[in-house]
Amino acid sequence: MFHDIYGQLETVSQLQKSLRGESLPAALLFQGPRYAGRLSLAMETARIRSCVGSGESDCQCSNCRMSQVGGNPYTVLMLSRDVMPEIRAGLDLLQRVPNSDHVRFFMQQVRKLIGKYQSELFEDTSANAKLLLKAAFEIDEKLVNLESQPVNKKTAVLAEKISGDCEKLTGSAKSGNIPVSQIRKITTWSYSTPEHSAKTIILEGIEKISDASKNALLKTLEEPPNNTLFIIISEQPGTLPLTILSRVRKYQISERSWPDQERVISSVFEDDPDNYDSIKTFFMVKSGIDCRSLRSEAELYVTSLLQRKDIPYSILQGLLSKISKEKLYSEFITEAIQVLEEEVEARLIPPSKAAAVMHELHSAYAKNRYFNQNPALTLEALHNTIRYGLI
Repeated sequence: MFHDIYGQLETVSQLQKSLRGESLPAALLFQGPRYAGRLSLAMETARIRSCVGSGESDCQCSNCRMSQVGGNPYTVLMLSRDVMPEIRAGLDLLQRVPNSDHVRFFMQQVRKLIGKYQSELFEDTSANAKLLLKAAFEIDEKLVNLESQPVNKKTAVLAEKISGDCEKLTGSAKSGNIPVSQIRKITTWSYSTPEHSAKTIILEGIEKISDASKNALLKTLEEPPNNTLFIIISEQPGTLPLTILSRVRKYQISERSWPDQERVISSVFEDDPDNYDSIKTFFMVKSGIDCRSLRSEAELYVTSLLQRKDIPYSILQGLLSKISKEKLYSEFITEAIQVLEEEVEARLIPPSKAAAVMHELHSAYAKNRYFNQNPALTLEALHNTIRYGLI
C-alpha cells in the first residue's frame, strides 16, 4: 500500500490502519500545499478501497489494473488544477524510457484531465459542453489504442498527439469551478451504481464553487450514499464552510523535504534530481517554463513595486500580459513572495513593509484563484496600489 508515496509517513500510517480496519468515514479532507502528494494519496486510497485482491501496490486484480491507467469506473476525479504539467512529465518519461509501465503511467495522468468529462456527470447541453465531451471521448479512445498496441516507435508519437489534444481541451474549457448541476449528478451517479462497489469521489477546488454547489455538497455529506467515500483536496481549508469541515476527517499533508522530493523525481519520474531544486521546478521545466526568466521578471516587478526602479508602462504591460497568456500567475506570485522574503533576510526592506506587501500578494492570488479575476489586471492593480503608496 502507498508504495510510491514519499514523505507522508504519518498520514500513510493513519490511512493504512483505517483502510485495514474498514473504519473510514464518508468524507476525508487532505489539506496541504501543492506538490506534497495529496492527489496521489487520494488516488491510492481509492484504488485500495476498490481492490478485490490483496490491496497491495502490485495487485493485479481487475480493479487495480483499471486504477493503474486511471480508468476505474468507480472512481470519479473532479479536479480544478492544471494537470498539463503531470501529463507533460508523463509524456517525457514515456519518450525517454518507453515501456508498458510508463504507458500506463502516462494514461493515468491524462485521465486526471478527462475524468470529469463524462456524459453521466454533465447536465449542461450547450454546444461548448458537447464539444468538450466529444474531445474527451476521442482522447479516451486514443488511450485505449495506446494501451493495446505493442510499445515501439509509434507509441511515443501517439502519446505526443494525445498530449496535444489535452492541451486543446484545457484551452477550450472554462474555469475549474464545479457547477451545482455536477455536484448533484455525482450524487445521482453514486446511487445509480452497484451498492456493493466501493466508490470514491475526489474533489479539488471546492473553495471556488458557488454557494449553491456548496449547499448541494453539504446535503450529500449529511446523507452520503452507501459505500461511497468523498475525498476533498484543499490548499486553503480555512476558506471552506464550517458545515462542510465538521463532516470530514482531516489529514494534514506536509510539504516534502528535499530528500523526499529527490526520491519522487528519481523513482517515479526516473530523472536526475540534481537538475532541479524542487518538484515544483521539475514540473515547470517539463512544461517548458524558463524558471530563470520567471525569476528575473518577478524581481523586476518587485523592485518596481518598492519604487527602486521605474519600468516604462509598455514594458510592465508586456510583462503582465505574458504572465497571463502563459498561465504563470500562481508561479509568478510565488516567485515574487520569495523575492520579498530574501529582501527581508538581506535587510533591504523593513519586515512590516514586507508583511503588508505579502498580504496584498496573497490577496491578489486569491482574487484570481477563487474569483477568476483577470491575472494581468489583478497584477497591474496590485502594482499601482503598492507603488503609489496606498499601503
